[in-house]
Amino acid sequence: MDNTIGNDSKPWDKDHIQLFHRINSDQFDGDKSHKPASGKGYDCGCRSPKSDFSPAGITSSLASALVGVVFDALLALIPVVGPALLALKETVLTVLHAEGGPDFEKALGELLAREGEGFLFGNFLRSIPAWVPVDRDGYGPKFNNPEGKEVEREVEGILTRSFQTSRDMPFFQWSHWYHWSFQVRPIDGYGYMLGEGNIRNQSERDKTDSPSDLEEATDINGLGRTTGNLLHSMECLIDVGAFSKPPGDLPPDPRDPKGFRGIPGIMFHPGWPFWPMTSDCFWATGRWVYACTHSTSLDKEGENAGLMPTQLNPCKAIAFASYEGFKFDENDKLVPAVRFLFFACRKGGYLNFGDKADTEEKEDTCSVKFNDKDYEFIVDLPEPPNAAGAWPIGHTPEFLLNTVVLRPHLLVKVEFAPFQVPQNLSDPLDPKRKISNPFLLDSSAFDQSVQPIIELLKPEAPGVVPNQVKVTIPLSKVDKSKDAYGVCISLGWSDGDGNLADRVKKVTVRFDNVRFLEKTGVLYFKICLNSRWFYAPLQVQSKIPIPLTGNPSDPHLIFFVPDDARIRITSHGMKRNGYGEFFEKSDPDRTLHVGGIFRVSIGELKKEVKEAIDHGSDVLQDANGRFLKIDYVNDLLNLGPDFVNDFLTGERKEVKWKTHVDPVNKKPVAAKDKGKIDTVNQETGSAVAREMFVLLPVILANLNEPLGMVEPVSSSTQPSTTFDSNPTPMAALIKKLKDGGQKQLVVELNSTAAHIEVAGDADMLAFNNRIAGPKDYGLKCVLTVESQ
Repeated sequence: MDNTIGNDSKPWDKDHIQLFHRINSDQFDGDKSHKPASGKGYDCGCRSPKSDFSPAGITSSLASALVGVVFDALLALIPVVGPALLALKETVLTVLHAEGGPDFEKALGELLAREGEGFLFGNFLRSIPAWVPVDRDGYGPKFNNPEGKEVEREVEGILTRSFQTSRDMPFFQWSHWYHWSFQVRPIDGYGYMLGEGNIRNQSERDKTDSPSDLEEATDINGLGRTTGNLLHSMECLIDVGAFSKPPGDLPPDPRDPKGFRGIPGIMFHPGWPFWPMTSDCFWATGRWVYACTHSTSLDKEGENAGLMPTQLNPCKAIAFASYEGFKFDENDKLVPAVRFLFFACRKGGYLNFGDKADTEEKEDTCSVKFNDKDYEFIVDLPEPPNAAGAWPIGHTPEFLLNTVVLRPHLLVKVEFAPFQVPQNLSDPLDPKRKISNPFLLDSSAFDQSVQPIIELLKPEAPGVVPNQVKVTIPLSKVDKSKDAYGVCISLGWSDGDGNLADRVKKVTVRFDNVRFLEKTGVLYFKICLNSRWFYAPLQVQSKIPIPLTGNPSDPHLIFFVPDDARIRITSHGMKRNGYGEFFEKSDPDRTLHVGGIFRVSIGELKKEVKEAIDHGSDVLQDANGRFLKIDYVNDLLNLGPDFVNDFLTGERKEVKWKTHVDPVNKKPVAAKDKGKIDTVNQETGSAVAREMFVLLPVILANLNEPLGMVEPVSSSTQPSTTFDSNPTPMAALIKKLKDGGQKQLVVELNSTAAHIEVAGDADMLAFNNRIAGPKDYGLKCVLTVESQ
């Protein structure tokens, strides 16, 4: 990656890796004057289970009784969450018993006896909220940056990882489906986006520091910053369910006995052009946040106060490109082409992006606007044809100077999302199976009227064929009624003599089989070849190789690759456990509610409390017929009307992000009140934390398990020169094809993925770096190379 580029230009990349560059950005820091984020997420609204959790009164002394016939009666004594836990107990038990898990009451009792209520519920506070905006001052709407408001941020660089996550938190209505994690190593100009908290926390260092055999599988949290050297990447997240239909809303997949529905995202649909993979050039813009679930310490103040890493989440827009063979209408065959794809979505998951006409934020929007600015990019063109050809015309030698000169002619094709995704299409891994349209947003939600502006850039030397264009994406013109905009711009040259077509080879790919060595059960396996993603849900019962493609001639497994490109393969996946089963429920079944212990007004509740005391009773019956201690009810009533209205009286209410999870309208803390406990805010978060526990049976460690990753051996711009490596340079394959005098070359690529596990308390992925260490699976891929 060239770190010498500026905000108005980039050199043409002969290796076709840095295919584009964002220009004229107000976020580009050319003189490195921007200070990195401080990492002080607690100052911006992150919560600590150490100091922000408000115990409800159940302690380890009760744990021994949390079994048998008295379980429900004692559980009802937990304020706020008790009745809800009882109401949803059967749902939780169904999930656990389906997985053969231990008895719910016994597991709860054992956990409480070991750790107490603060551990059980308190850790959920790290997800309430899971993300807060950088620079927010005192939790309120003001920001301590020069603009005094939340500012849209951008980042650009090379992807060191690109995969769909498997252990997202929180789920519920704020995460419609698993996120896609883009881990980008920033170029100079965006290095400040990595904050002081983008480092490994102590639990991660304990697992990975020497002499451990574990090594980080990602580098989003490194060892720290050094002068002039950024050691790691920044994570950008996009909620796939924000623009793809969650599988819970799709018909069951007949191949999966556990009932998985549909495909896990539009990027796996063969009608989608391509999707970023490791080693791609990548750009994103969106909401700059701290990841509250990854803190270096649970201490909020003092010398050891915790720091959080920065992220972009949600991403408002992303841009990426592919160098590949492409068929233009004007050419007979495919020629080398650069394809630039820009995709933006108003839907962000936990919060959406507002409209430029909005004067106030809504309950479900942040202050970053969806359609208030345009974006400019320089995009490389493929190498042009050889020097212009000249042919003499005329009937006699006297007309030698009467010639016609043909100069290269640029071809452009513009396609709009949702591209060629029909309502139903064959599964590329099973042609007999039909996939329903996986878009959460139908075609009418996409603005297809906004045309990108494409301008040839004048070359530096006269007479030289241009090798770059400027692309302007006028996102500010997207209609208010539209929720998404996507455009793919394919750029190539006219091929009158067929020389360009000769440079493109047909590569037929067969993912011959995968052999899982460690895990069995329901496995979701995802493979990518040159930015084309495929998906296979598998029921694995043994270590026998499993074929992944039954039809090698399927056109969706045929690629056209220029002779100066590379073939790259990645794969990842997960073993789905009860946590994943819950996440695959439809959205209404995952919506979090709180409160409603009593179905009366505050005045009526106070009257009932007084009457109970007057009659000598120390308990009060709730709306579900269960009893709560009067002392607990009085304590809750004294927390103030905001808490009581939301959590104690009336009907149960849907939890709102900006009202209950991240109260952005909270006034900044006055100097005289610094250090005081915000009781209402503390109790609100604690109540939501208990409700989250109700729906997620994490006490049984029933989370999904990530599978190992196959990745290109390096994201370096210097590709390998061997023909059986990953990445594999096409030049090496073509040389072997010519040296053998063959019309067709068959190459077998075998990859083994080291065993992946979670290291530390913030879901950091790590693999065993010993050569003889445990392996998750082996992947066999067969490539057939020939002329098109």
